Amino acid sequence: VFLKVLEYLYTDTIHDLTWELSIPLLIASEQFMLTRLKALCQDHIRTRITVENVIGVFIASHQHNATGLKEIALEYIIKHLNDPAVVTGLSELKSEPDLLVEIITRHSASQLSSTSTYPSPSNQVSGFGPSSEWSGSRR
Repeated sequence: VFLKVLEYLYTDTIHDLTWELSIPLLIASEQFMLTRLKALCQDHIRTRITVENVIGVFIASHQHNATGLKEIALEYIIKHLNDPAVVTGLSELKSEPDLLVEIITRHSASQLSSTSTYPSPSNQVSGFGPSSEWSGSRR
């Protein structure tokens, strides 16, 4: 990782970045406040996200303030939520319950927006009519 940071500092680019080095390099770029290097790492990681590694990417991007990458990982998780590899990976979120809540919230919102057919008011059955237990009268 240190050699890649030096390579970036001297050349303003990174070559031959492997998957194994991309997340540690992202972490180092966050620690050294190297914004462009961080963006290069995020772009490299973004293009290599799979169902097997997306949960790890989601956790790392959350822990190291990579908000763009976090959003991409979250969308990828929602899109592949029924994949067994993603479902298995969700157990990794025990240490980050806030991330699990984000997934549930985003998934619920996407489900609501995809089923946004509302009944018309004239056909709508309300639970607050005269025969309802909520009508204000006691029985």
